[in-house]
Amino acid sequence: MLVISANSSVTALGEYELLAILLTLLADEFCHVVTEDPRLRAKLMATGRSWPQRMGRLRANALRLLLQDSTDERWSQEVTEYLRMLDLTGDEFDLFAHYLLILALDSHLGPTALVRLGGALADIRRAIGLPDAPYPPATDEA
Repeated sequence: MLVISANSSVTALGEYELLAILLTLLADEFCHVVTEDPRLRAKLMATGRSWPQRMGRLRANALRLLLQDSTDERWSQEVTEYLRMLDLTGDEFDLFAHYLLILALDSHLGPTALVRLGGALADIRRAIGLPDAPYPPATDEA
């Protein structure tokens, strides 16, 4: 696969290198979106860390969620502990998950990645002690 860089030179990149770049850019965009939302920004500010430390930790956990290393289950424990530390309400967690899922969807990661990401977020939601997200009431459209 070929990519044209900013200086117009052509560089050959493999599939994994492109995926790594995509996921890194996706994690960076996620950090930007989360910090622009005043509800989630307030939770990040309450951690008592420097801004670069907060962003580094948020970015690392976004990448853990996107990669979901099936050979190492510690990633989910680390993300769970991070989100537990943020002390998110159910609505704030849903907002966090919404931003990550929308960015993943817009990045065309594919249905398998989206299902895995959604499942991981649902598992983490339960692990941090939040009730399952309510489903909208069913309507009879006959």
